[in-house]
Amino acid sequence: MDTPDLAGHQTQVLAVSVDDAKTVREFAKALGATYPLLSDETRAVSKAYGVLDPSGRFDRRATFVVDSGGIIRKIEEGAAAIDPSGVVTFCKLLGKKEASGRDEPGVK
Repeated sequence: MDTPDLAGHQTQVLAVSVDDAKTVREFAKALGATYPLLSDETRAVSKAYGVLDPSGRFDRRATFVVDSGGIIRKIEEGAAAIDPSGVVTFCKLLGKKEASGRDEPGVK
């Protein structure tokens, strides 16, 4: 599984899971992912991004768009995080904004 709609938009897709590294590798292989899937066994990343369930056992599904300056520009959670279309559209607009240096509608 890949995100071909983002090709050529200076975008890097990463997936993070609190599962152990072996489980994440097996999932990536089964999914056919062409982007990195990372294990957050210590849960430090999930805590830092505020997506660790209060029980500490799992992370909630979320998608973050981080710009080239490291600023979080968009967060989608729950069902919206599963469907990449909103994030793909946002990334394209963000790329146009960064390339042109001017504001694009809907991009902060």
